[in-house]
Amino acid sequence: IHEIIPNTILLTQTITLFDNQALKQSLQMNLTAKAPTLKTSLQFKSNVDFSRINQLLNNNVVPLYLRNISSKLTATTKLRPNIIIDYGYSSELSYLGFDSKPAKLAFTKNKLMLTSTIFLFKDKIGLKLKQEYFNATGLTSRGTFFFSDLSISYFRKKNRIELFIDNITNQREYFHFNTFGNTQIWNIFQLRPRQFLLKHSFTF
Repeated sequence: IHEIIPNTILLTQTITLFDNQALKQSLQMNLTAKAPTLKTSLQFKSNVDFSRINQLLNNNVVPLYLRNISSKLTATTKLRPNIIIDYGYSSELSYLGFDSKPAKLAFTKNKLMLTSTIFLFKDKIGLKLKQEYFNATGLTSRGTFFFSDLSISYFRKKNRIELFIDNITNQREYFHFNTFGNTQIWNIFQLRPRQFLLKHSFTF
């Protein structure tokens, strides 16, 4: 690592009053590093949230504790001027616990991304392949999804021809969820089937 930009650490605390009192603490950290010898730049972000909400359970007020840990690592590598690779990994873990009982792992989300861009024949032809792996696990549901897109472009003088192939794996749906305090929100997305698009552009 040739250069590391100083860390950024932020601690915040908020108190919100609604039906019951909620206490939330958040810790954030950002780190950026560069490695010219490897022709790679990296960025790491991490966030930790601690929440406590008084939950009404069986006519008794019981504290509900939530700990949410998220992190994201992204990097870009230039193997050559005409070959660029972007990749990243993100993860989110949520732990739930009542009263003084130990918190248990309740939700997990993992995402792996890889994008390769290559230019050939004096940058007249471009190839771009984007791949994503997504895994989510909840209390009652679990899913693993893989997405892949490909684009091929050709440049000549004032003409540009592009072919897009989206959703190569023909994934028809996937779900995603977020946790906020003691609430979990589920989203189910319906996707278009595999599709091809040919585009021609002319510059005057």
